[in-house]
Amino acid sequence: MSEPEFEVRVSEQPGIPVLAVRGEIDVASAPEFHASLSDLIGKGSEVVMVDLSEVSFIDSSGLGALVGAEKEMRGGRA
Repeated sequence: MSEPEFEVRVSEQPGIPVLAVRGEIDVASAPEFHASLSDLIGKGSEVVMVDLSEVSFIDSSGLGALVGAEKEMRGGRA
């Protein structure tokens, strides 16, 4: 059985952007994960939902991307 490939999908619940992630978030995929989060934050949303229900593994670089995104949101980027 092969590991699921990393995939990021953006959709929207009523008024809330959703970043759905599938596969493993590790040192190889964390930059794409972080860039996708930053892109949504840069669009001015006050809330961004991250769906990790299909993530099979997340390492410290993936957690760092989440923490960095949270700091960007609190920083009040315009």
